[in-house]
Amino acid sequence: MKDEIQTWLLEWLKKKNKNPELSIEIDDDFYKCSFLDSFGIIELIVDVEDHFSISFDDADFQVASFRTVEGLAEIISKK
Repeated sequence: MKDEIQTWLLEWLKKKNKNPELSIEIDDDFYKCSFLDSFGIIELIVDVEDHFSISFDDADFQVASFRTVEGLAEIISKK
């Protein structure tokens, strides 16, 4: 399941990428790689919650792993 989640997240990020020069790996930080700004994170949260029928809580956003595909996939799979 985690691999499917990672694939979905990577595809989502590729669609939202405004700079074709950038690529993202599963352990890259969304912010540091300039893949997502604060609005992009909100879009990601909404789309993930809708697609996977989950709800994040405030504690999820405080975890550093929330900023990577690998970490976010782990959080999603636990929900």
